[in-house]
Amino acid sequence: MIPVVEKIREAELENHMHSELITRCVEWLPDTLAYVVSSAPRSIGEKTSEQLDHLERGIADRVFRLMESVLQMGITQRCPCYDAGAIAQRVDPILELTQVIKDTSNRERKEKPQ
Repeated sequence: MIPVVEKIREAELENHMHSELITRCVEWLPDTLAYVVSSAPRSIGEKTSEQLDHLERGIADRVFRLMESVLQMGITQRCPCYDAGAIAQRVDPILELTQVIKDTSNRERKEKPQ
């Protein structure tokens, strides 16, 4: 385990606290970094564009899984964070953004000739 994560967990135990947000993020970071390191092109060659496409898709998968995981914590009033409002206070702007994306996508589909 990473020393800083150990210190966070020790402090949580000592203070009888837990943040699922911190746990999910510190688990996500090493996995994502390992993926980037293992998937990045090693040298310039004919497969570089395929490798970059693969890398981007993999990072997108990981980022959106983290986003979904964090947003799930905002479903109930009893958020598993030190501050119960840590997620709830930030959900509305995200919902507004997703609505804009949805509206724009729907408008583009309607305008697109079939």
